[in-house]
Formats: sequence, C-alpha cells, structure tokens
Amino acid sequence: MIDKDHWVAVVDMKGVKIDITTGKGPLNNMASDTKIVLFGDKTGAHYFGYIVLQDNDGDKMVWQVWDTPAGGPNKGAGKIVAGTGKYEGAEGTITDEDINVRGYPEGTWQNVGKCIEKITLKKPPE
Repeated sequence: MIDKDHWVAVVDMKGVKIDITTGKGPLNNMASDTKIVLFGDKTGAHYFGYIVLQDNDGDKMVWQVWDTPAGGPNKGAGKIVAGTGKYEGAEGTITDEDINVRGYPEGTWQNVGKCIEKITLKKPPE
C-alpha cells in the first residue's frame, strides 16, 4: 500500500503453458516464468511485465505485456521481444482479458485469464 487509495504489487508466477482448446501447438507444455508490476488506484489496476516461456530443449521465447486502459479494465496486449534456438526471429502478438475472482481468503488474489496469441515462427519446431 502506498496510501488508502494507491497500491503497487509485483507478481512472480511460475507454471506450465497449456492450450486448453487443442492440447497442441508450438507453445503447449512450455515452462512459464512471469514477472509483472501492477499499480492500482480508484480507477483500476495497470500493469507491465515480461513472460519467459521455455521448452524441454531449453529454447526460450520472451513476451513483453502491458495493459490497455483505453480498452477497459482488465484488458491487455503484448508482443514477442526475443527468442532463442527454434524461437529465434519469432514474431507475435497477444491479447488478454482477465477476470478477478471474488470470494477468496484475505491476503490472497485469484485471477482467471483468456489469452489469444498470434505467432509467426521463422523456424517452426518439429
């Protein structure tokens, strides 16, 4: 808390990326490491950060993500900013929409998100 009307939080999430629609795709089953800084006030929250995805071969893809307040609360965008190995030269964008879940224990936060990614790989994984 900065004061009663402002706050800053750092999100550090680790997990596995899953395509729940098909269970396939070039990013399915990649390790995910997310670092995001959020700033909140009476008008809502705003964020900026990075997501690093790593496959079983150690090849990585780095996304830069940010909110888009003009599009309404809890909406964001991003783009690929770096890649190694088979993801070198990858290009892509992401749009996301998050829903904050209510009714969780005090001092915790839960969020459900939907991401739509458009990706071009110059060297597609085999």
